[in-house]
Amino acid sequence: MNNKGQTLVVFILLLPLMVMLLSFVINQGYVYVAKRELESNIKESINMRFKLDESLDIESKIRNYFIKNIEDIKSLDIKISPNYIKVTVMIIVKPPLPMIIDKNELEIESSYEGLLRDDEIIISKE
Repeated sequence: MNNKGQTLVVFILLLPLMVMLLSFVINQGYVYVAKRELESNIKESINMRFKLDESLDIESKIRNYFIKNIEDIKSLDIKISPNYIKVTVMIIVKPPLPMIIDKNELEIESSYEGLLRDDEIIISKE
């Protein structure tokens, strides 16, 4: 008995599912990398806050840092007080492959707090 035709039909039926699964994995990986990069930039900005001279306009320096390093910033909220900073950033990520669901843009938001205690910078996710 010859099964070549049956194998071809099964392959053709499964091909769209495999392509959808592969595009989902690629898009999720892209979003994951974008989120990790965002979090890394937030942590760096918190470290920068405590290393800069207090007489400088720290908030504008941090805003410029984000503008230089991150694209498609939707919102940026910086709250600074003595020995404390809270940074909340929301970005828009456009995955490289078309999405199956209606969204072709995803919003990623991340928020961290930084505290200076006993000359040690403590960073925590909010």
